[in-house]
Amino acid sequence: MQKYPGSGQDAEGGISADAFPAIVSSKLCPSCGRFSGPYEACPYCGARRRGRSSLRLLKIAALVFSLVGLVVLWFASRRVQPPTVRIGQVGGLMNMAYVRIEGYVSQGSDYDPEGESLAFWLADDSGELRVSAYRSEARELIAQGRVPALGDQVAVAGTLRIREDYVALYLNVPEHLEISRPEAQDIEMGAISPLNIGQRVRVRGQVRQVYAPYAGLTLITVRDASGDMAIAVSEALELLTGPLPELKPGQVLEAVGAVSFYRDTPQLVPASTGDLLLTGETALLASRRDLGALSTADVGRWIQVEGAVLESDPFSAGIRFLLDDGSGQLVLLLWQSLYGELPYPQALDVGARLRVQGSLTEYRGALELVPDASADVVVLAAAPPPQGARIAGLGLVDVGRVVQLEGVLVEGAAFSQGLRYVLDDGSGRIVLLLWSNVAAAAPAGLGVGAELRVVGEIAEYKGELEIVPRGGSDLVLLGQSPWSTATPPPRPTAAPTPPPTAPEEPTATPEPTAAPTEPPPATATPAIVLAALAELPNLGGQEVTVEAAVLWAESFSHGFKFLLDDGSGRATLLMWADVYDDCWAAADLLVGATVRAQGTVGQYEGEWQIEPVYGGDVKVVAPGAPPPLRQVAALTTADLSTRVTVEGAVASVEAFSGGQRVHLDDGSGTIPVLLWQNVLERVPDAERLLAPGTAVRVSGVLEEYRGTLELVPQLPYSVIVH
Repeated sequence: MQKYPGSGQDAEGGISADAFPAIVSSKLCPSCGRFSGPYEACPYCGARRRGRSSLRLLKIAALVFSLVGLVVLWFASRRVQPPTVRIGQVGGLMNMAYVRIEGYVSQGSDYDPEGESLAFWLADDSGELRVSAYRSEARELIAQGRVPALGDQVAVAGTLRIREDYVALYLNVPEHLEISRPEAQDIEMGAISPLNIGQRVRVRGQVRQVYAPYAGLTLITVRDASGDMAIAVSEALELLTGPLPELKPGQVLEAVGAVSFYRDTPQLVPASTGDLLLTGETALLASRRDLGALSTADVGRWIQVEGAVLESDPFSAGIRFLLDDGSGQLVLLLWQSLYGELPYPQALDVGARLRVQGSLTEYRGALELVPDASADVVVLAAAPPPQGARIAGLGLVDVGRVVQLEGVLVEGAAFSQGLRYVLDDGSGRIVLLLWSNVAAAAPAGLGVGAELRVVGEIAEYKGELEIVPRGGSDLVLLGQSPWSTATPPPRPTAAPTPPPTAPEEPTATPEPTAAPTEPPPATATPAIVLAALAELPNLGGQEVTVEAAVLWAESFSHGFKFLLDDGSGRATLLMWADVYDDCWAAADLLVGATVRAQGTVGQYEGEWQIEPVYGGDVKVVAPGAPPPLRQVAALTTADLSTRVTVEGAVASVEAFSGGQRVHLDDGSGTIPVLLWQNVLERVPDAERLLAPGTAVRVSGVLEEYRGTLELVPQLPYSVIVH
């Protein structure tokens, strides 16, 4: 066998016989002589052996190099930027990829305290996705105050999660979220337009109203001299940044936030409740103007004036006062709802001196000042108390004078706009005219035979004197007089709104600013005077009755709108939520119905509207019908903006900030049904609608949201729960 000198190996690479004793002896314990192998301490006697220093150094060096390598890898992972991609480039092959995305926050942060999750929507010009952080990452972001808000510029790195219909980015390292918040620009509310969406602005105005349209959202209506807008504060924002300050109407608020739009209404979304600052002032600083200096160029502006009340003119929807400050005159229009909120309405009468702020409008060439809150009307000097008078002593010279009368109601009748009585005080008789808004607030027991004290303005109609009170507080019931019960009562308990079980018999509609016509005989049925929709521009502010077909319906946050067409023209029937709820025919008030509606003619953003006061003012002559039934699988983008009906079972329910999305499955496919909160809360059996498996028939408009078709019912009775 060939050997290699000094190597201890033979030619085949094995251990030579001569070298074997030396290797074995090197593994023997020097203390006990037993074979201890590679151990540094003898496993038999515990004696330690001296190993080769080169092997020990090699072990130490390997450990050091390993630690250094790990440190280098850690520093590299912290500093090497992941690839930056656009949202539109994200595809299925990128699932679980670690990427960086830059964009702007399109929807503010949502926070779930139970799941400890923080999420927001990030968008660029190619798409939109949801960014989420959980538990420790979410807690750290909140503790650092690094919560993205609407309009922020954001760069974020995280892990993509891609599903068939959902793309999300999960934030794993809080430091990988970079937020840039632009400086706020001062702006007047009236100058805000869709061009400002996403911009951070600063507004300053008076708090008009604070209310919660639904649980989880608070809306603060503020106004400045140019217009008004709502500040939207979500429950999540309060959880993240603290509770709202205590807000009351009349306070002046400075607010910073990003502009958004809810449908066609601008809103301000703050990044923090700390962005809402009360200035300590208690009045809106509207510019004080002389009445003589006002012109049509000021229409739409918010102004403040002072003047004395020269005249008052009650009508069915409110009161018009004529103000005079020595430089000119101006009509002050108070809607009945506002007049009823005044703390001392008796002080606001002929002879009073007022300070008023409101929006300047124009009606038939005359300027009118229209406040929208009771705080806008300040009585500087109260009107002198009304003088007591006897009916026999009144004449045409007293027209416009405010007096106080006491007497007994001896006759009465109802008409389409209110009640008309005859008051007898022993010296004579006079007509007592109660417009519907006043009759609704009249004391209980008012009717023929009632002894009454009434304060009102003397008016004249066709040579006959009338006394017209302005509100329910102008009527004081003194008792009942038994001697007059032989006269049949007119319907003393009947309100202007008909009962829900039977429609009110229509009567002729008088002009709102003129005294009504004489009541018809009890046995006669008055003719119905219908106004053509094409004539509405000539009837602004008046009470009219129209009959037309419903072409379209639409819901908004405070009610419902219906597009009417009578062949001569078109107009909008505006029904506030309380009016719609009071309408006994609401179930038949669908697209395709023929309606007869009575209300006040107005204009909003160039659109003529008819606004009924009571639900009974809207009657369905012929009911509407749902659109044709369709299968979900047959619906395509070619059907967008059309009305369709689908029928199926509730598969799942998903809540969102404005209501609920109910996913409906008809066997051919599934479609989300978007139910706004004001529609959902009026759907019969709405609680069953939110239960999976419930059979539902839904009619609505087909729309598209983020590439997905969805059905949007516009009316509560377009949703039928089986």
